[in-house]
Amino acid sequence: DGVTDDTAAIQAALDAANTAGGGTVFFPEATYVCTDLETYGGVALVGQGFAGTELKDTTGLTYLLSVNKGTGGTSDPSDNATGIEIFGIHFSGPVVALGFSQHRHLLNLHAVSDVHIHHCKISGFRGDGIYLGSSNSAATERHNERVQITDNVIDGLNNDNRNGISVIDCTDLVISRNQFVNCTRANMPGNIDVEPNPGDAFTRLRNLRITGNTFNNHGGGSCVSVAINEWDGLTVSPQGFDISRNFFESAHSLPVASCVTDSTTTVTMPATTGILAGMLVSGAGISAGTTVAAVVDATSITLSGAAVASATVTLTFEASASVAKAVFFKLHNSSAPRVLTDADPEAHLRIEGNLSLYRGGFVLEGVNGFVVSGNTHRDTVTPGHPWVIGSESIAAAPLERNARNGVISDNFLAGVGNSEGQLIFG
Repeated sequence: DGVTDDTAAIQAALDAANTAGGGTVFFPEATYVCTDLETYGGVALVGQGFAGTELKDTTGLTYLLSVNKGTGGTSDPSDNATGIEIFGIHFSGPVVALGFSQHRHLLNLHAVSDVHIHHCKISGFRGDGIYLGSSNSAATERHNERVQITDNVIDGLNNDNRNGISVIDCTDLVISRNQFVNCTRANMPGNIDVEPNPGDAFTRLRNLRITGNTFNNHGGGSCVSVAINEWDGLTVSPQGFDISRNFFESAHSLPVASCVTDSTTTVTMPATTGILAGMLVSGAGISAGTTVAAVVDATSITLSGAAVASATVTLTFEASASVAKAVFFKLHNSSAPRVLTDADPEAHLRIEGNLSLYRGGFVLEGVNGFVVSGNTHRDTVTPGHPWVIGSESIAAAPLERNARNGVISDNFLAGVGNSEGQLIFG
């Protein structure tokens, strides 16, 4: 009924299916209040469509649905929870009411194989919508294999989340035909973040296909972020990345807000969340084009050096992710210089056929073996930010990094760019 806590009843059904050796737990059209559920290999969770079947977490204190949470599972993929389907269900979290919490995910999966999550809606997550991890405990080896996440709507609701999907470890992953909207605060990686835990040399990331997805009102650093700490330090070299035929539509913009102040330089503003970056301030007594530095979770802002003579000023918020990148791909994510040679394994990265209307383009750093072909990137905000091949840090203190053995062909780049141009070889 959307009020009664159904956790115990749902868990009993999942346990019964597991005891029977597998089966389907069917959710008729309704809203089920629940939290901290755990499901198993061989069990399917099936609803009547995400418009009618909702599993609603109102506490936000843990995970909504897990497989092998904590340190469950083993380091041997042959022991994985295998054969899990999740279909036609809306999983909803309380981010609007409770706000950001980085490690409070809705779907929390570890040591799983042959999983298909499809035709679901995942919304209101405080951390990640889907966390495909290597346990919830540091330095614990777990591996995921053959996972498909297709045809879902992943809606952060208010851009106050971590990532839509986090991938810590997976071999043979398909993320396809999903709609990502309103996801990710500005200081978090992105809608899809592929990023091993630091120091986990056992991580396996191979054959990842991110294709045919749409990204709208994105607020993080990148729509698709692949950031791997010292690629050559992993026992199994990451390889086989296909980022193709995605539509990167728009970055997150915060609305104009009218804020009442006195003649001091502090402006009291409506409560808000997330990082407000590059705010442009206008109003009587304020110099044109005054910009406020990034502020986190602010209810007041100091206008440094700006005289505020009017009782009311207007703050115009620029898109918080206006410099967000469509794709960020870095295989040596450390602060040390790193020069690739032909002895380094090839990534077999393909970025093909994508359409981006983002201000930020594609950044490839520390990559050996790539094809960037048939993409269209059209800046819609002035000034645009370019594609960078090589080192992203091209400003005051560039790091010595490079890219090798790449093909860049048949792409269309349009827009004003910035003072450095549209395509930069760092």
